[in-house]
Amino acid sequence: MAARRERLLLLTAALVVLVAFVANIGFVLWTSSARLLDGVEGEVLFEASRMRDGMKLYVDPIAGAFDYGSVPSRYYVLYLPIWAWLLHFVPAADAPLIARAMASGLWFGLLGVLVVGSDPNHRRIALWAAMFVGGTYTLTLFSASGRPDSLAIALSGIAALRTTKRARVDPITGGLFALAACVKPNVVGLGAGMFAVDVWQRRTKAWPGALGAACVVGVVGGALEVTTHGAWIRHLLLGTAQPLDLHQWTDQVLGRGQMMGSLVTGALVCGWCARRTPGGALALGALGASTAWTLLCSAKIGSASNYWLEPCVGAVIVLGRSSISPVLERGKLAGACFVLVQSMWSGVASTRSVVEWGHLIPERRRALDVARAGLEPASLVMADEPGLELALDGRLLATPFQMTHLVWSGKYPVALWETDIDRIEVQGAVLMDDLLERPLSVVDVAHDRFPLEIRRLLRERFTLRAVRGGFYVYRRKEPPMEPFSRVPSPIATDAQSK
Repeated sequence: MAARRERLLLLTAALVVLVAFVANIGFVLWTSSARLLDGVEGEVLFEASRMRDGMKLYVDPIAGAFDYGSVPSRYYVLYLPIWAWLLHFVPAADAPLIARAMASGLWFGLLGVLVVGSDPNHRRIALWAAMFVGGTYTLTLFSASGRPDSLAIALSGIAALRTTKRARVDPITGGLFALAACVKPNVVGLGAGMFAVDVWQRRTKAWPGALGAACVVGVVGGALEVTTHGAWIRHLLLGTAQPLDLHQWTDQVLGRGQMMGSLVTGALVCGWCARRTPGGALALGALGASTAWTLLCSAKIGSASNYWLEPCVGAVIVLGRSSISPVLERGKLAGACFVLVQSMWSGVASTRSVVEWGHLIPERRRALDVARAGLEPASLVMADEPGLELALDGRLLATPFQMTHLVWSGKYPVALWETDIDRIEVQGAVLMDDLLERPLSVVDVAHDRFPLEIRRLLRERFTLRAVRGGFYVYRRKEPPMEPFSRVPSPIATDAQSK
């Protein structure tokens, strides 16, 4: 009787996971061409557009890029521009959709490869784990976007799978791990764990993998050093070096842990039980290091669910070669109940989030229409997310998240930002977080997109016009007093050339 109940519970859990997985696939197919760009997508696609149009990519934000008119773009290049370079070969009109299609294919393709490459004796549990991961909405939202995350995790995941099969880090896998980190600098956990275990197991024989990694880093870093005259390092550090915050860590670990924590914890236990099998210690090291790295990075302001992609991939790899039976030897019925509850909790939440997009997308698109209604073509509408600004203006004025933290740390002059906003061309704003109705005394370090000086200026210059789908649309209070155009200012152009 107990065995029947156990099978029924596990079958129900598998059905829930299947429904959530199908819902997430539907979300990708249904919304990829309709969803508005998020912040990182906007920055990466903007960088791709500058490369596509033959413009200089690494520009000093203090000087500004005046290629679009008298109001400059001020930004730091996000990450290393490998993904943006790939996207610059795509026609501008199709770039957002193609970027999302590529990312989705890489992510779900990786999960499929991990299942096919698993041990035949453990393929069923690997399939369940992969579907659980692929059906988690908070992961799909990032892995199926135009961000570089999917490319990075695909490179790292394939390298990790190859390493467990060969029971060593060879030059090819070492190079893949390094390339993944170059695409997205935080994707280092799987590679670091496997390198550490390989050195511990094989001592001096582990050098070929390190050589492969060094060659890739040398080529990529050398190419950027030559083409940017060293600017890439400054951009990378200032663009990504946000501080740590305890409240951010608590929100991330508690919020994401309840979705993915059980899978990762169970895989760690299974991996420990199978650590003496060929490649078992390497797989366990990869999962342990990526989990530890994710927990640490969860405290970084700006961290999100995409940081959990690595340990989830590591969990699928471990479960694809480790038996789960030692974990369930005692209390099988209780274990089956736990699996069902976790599947229900994650599956229902993911499916519900997918359905809610049906109401958000049209409302948010209407908000952008309202924001530009009645404005001259050359006018600009700023936003607190680069993706919205790119959709509204076809360019960026600034990258608020990075600039705000640089202002707070004294590394960027807020007066430049204020001057740009005061330009007559900036006629509107669309905000999601830093709503102007919020008291100026309320400051949220982890989530604010504008420093106090900018929020105060926006309150003085703009007034609320409409609210659609969580977007607040503002319009400049005073009417334009002089004509303007997108023709570059001679003064600005001369200053930039110097």
